[in-house]
Amino acid sequence: EATGVAEAVSTAHADGLTLAVAGRGTVACDIEAVASRPWVHLLGAERAALSRTLVEGRGEDADACAARVWAAGECLIKAGVEPGAPLALAGEDDDGWLVLETGPHAVATYVARVRGARERLALAVLAEGADAGL
Repeated sequence: EATGVAEAVSTAHADGLTLAVAGRGTVACDIEAVASRPWVHLLGAERAALSRTLVEGRGEDADACAARVWAAGECLIKAGVEPGAPLALAGEDDDGWLVLETGPHAVATYVARVRGARERLALAVLAEGADAGL
């Protein structure tokens, strides 16, 4: 077995940009534009409630929090996790990173303005188990 060689790769595309992650074990990534959408309908009741909790706890706008939750959910789908699996807040940093988790999967999310993108973007990266120490 070669060391340092990625066993898994994930890519995501939005607004002409590509995000890619690679690593051993399960990895996934997603990009979601932060825009006004019918988030409650798109996220479902449980994840919409998580998004509202993030708004209240972080003071971040509702569309940004919803886009974080959506992108995390997309990462879970790419990782083969059952659709609708519950997500919970696992941690956050003062620098804007927020980690959501379900089971052994941790998804680090970040909202940023990226040069050339029309809207802010929610970026999400998933790892699992011992590799989830993001």
